[in-house]
Amino acid sequence: MQVIAVLCAAGLLALLWAWTHADPGSSGPQTSETADTAVRAAAQVPAPAALASRLRALRAAGEPIAQDLPHWQRVAGRDAKTTLWLLMQLQDCAHQADIEADFVRRADRMPIGERDAVATQLNTTDRFCAGIDDPARWQFDLVSAAARSGDARARAQYRFYGQGYASTLAARADGTWDTFKDKVVEYAQAGLAAPSDSSYLEAFHVFASDDFGVRDPVKATAYLIRATESFSPALLESMLAANLPDLNDAQRAQAQAMAQGLAQPR
Repeated sequence: MQVIAVLCAAGLLALLWAWTHADPGSSGPQTSETADTAVRAAAQVPAPAALASRLRALRAAGEPIAQDLPHWQRVAGRDAKTTLWLLMQLQDCAHQADIEADFVRRADRMPIGERDAVATQLNTTDRFCAGIDDPARWQFDLVSAAARSGDARARAQYRFYGQGYASTLAARADGTWDTFKDKVVEYAQAGLAAPSDSSYLEAFHVFASDDFGVRDPVKATAYLIRATESFSPALLESMLAANLPDLNDAQRAQAQAMAQGLAQPR
């Protein structure tokens, strides 16, 4: 169904690649606490597996998850795998307005049964997301905590979720945007020390972009060649066309040679 496909459209390739290589109330960041308060609060935080089970139940019933987000924030730094799974669940909340607008555009052309099923799903999502004032900020706060723990999977997705919140970061006058850009480069380079498909893919996005001060089409292409070796050649070509349309033959030859010297992804 076309509308359901939209639910996962934003950034799906990066999310899926990072995930396939992975091991199986409050509306903002946690404020500072005294040591005693922190100990008591930590003792009240459910285990990540229990939080995940509860999230599935809330999602199925269309009950709001907002009340659990402070708990998720507390576990983000010690269970990156479960946190990244949560971030994918919050994608519908972050893109809710676009998803619903797409449904409105397509509804008249959909079979009645399909239209009703999608409408029901959207209503369930509305209730699930209720009370989350800024899903993109929550995603960024959570992925930041997971990335600070050193988890390679979280670091490979830090840029993706940060760019979802980029307009707010850039508008701040406290240097948050510059810090974000520096961290993107730091995490991308760290990922190359023990590269996987997802870390090579992330390095491609960073070095192909004008946003982070390290643009290098040759390096970017070499990283993409390694990242896509186990996929269809058409994927390599489509991503180069979308991200580096001005890549010339000489640069491509340099990238091919550089890719041969890069470690095989794990």
